[in-house]
Amino acid sequence: MSRPIRRSKFRLGDALDELLAGIFARPTRSMLTTLGTVLGLASLIVTLGLSRTAGSQIIDQFDELRASQVIVTARSSGNNDMGGGRLPWAVETRLDRLNGVVASGAVADVVNPGSVRTVPVIDPRGNYEYTVPVLAGSAGILAAVRGHIAAGRWFDQGHIDRADRVAIIGVNLAQRLGIERLDVQPGLYIGDTFFSVIGIVDEAIRDPGFLGAIIITSSAAADVFGVTAPERVIIEVDIGAGDLIARQAPVALAPSAPDS
Repeated sequence: MSRPIRRSKFRLGDALDELLAGIFARPTRSMLTTLGTVLGLASLIVTLGLSRTAGSQIIDQFDELRASQVIVTARSSGNNDMGGGRLPWAVETRLDRLNGVVASGAVADVVNPGSVRTVPVIDPRGNYEYTVPVLAGSAGILAAVRGHIAAGRWFDQGHIDRADRVAIIGVNLAQRLGIERLDVQPGLYIGDTFFSVIGIVDEAIRDPGFLGAIIITSSAAADVFGVTAPERVIIEVDIGAGDLIARQAPVALAPSAPDS
């Protein structure tokens, strides 16, 4: 024989009464619990939003850099190449007048320049010697790589015409060498040749390698290290002008042999 089902006399209003009683019995604890939950959710939302925003900015920056850059390379090396490369050093006079070109510059890697040190006498312990990248550049290469001078100045056409022994160093290398001030006219030796440091680069968006390198003038690189021609030309162009400049640049740089 089945027993009758007893219905619970516990109503929704009773549940609400119990809930309110529990909350007001310990108001501080309830408030802190609620606040912790709200702050946790807010932090999660903000973190996700910031990560997505930063990711979008990085992607947009890389897309913009790719869309606004043209690089022209030489088939023959410019270092110790007696035949010479086909690219000229004075690329700015040939390229900057093209419609759509924002900035241009030429650069070459100096091969086997020797150790770098800040003292005239080589320390037998090797504490003051470094092997670092040395680059030869034209006057416009700083603007072409979107570089920024933190201290001092960049070399100009006058330095190039005179083949002055001046150098620009990246901020990372400056820290390694202990060069913090330029008003004391610091210098360094590349191999056995002394160069005066006239500037420190702290940003090179298109080529971060500049921050750990030494950049000297193209003429000094030719005199001291036999660098006869640049290896690559970096061109910053307006958005949408990349294809046009890619076709025009070889003709402007080497009118007699644009396909080489």
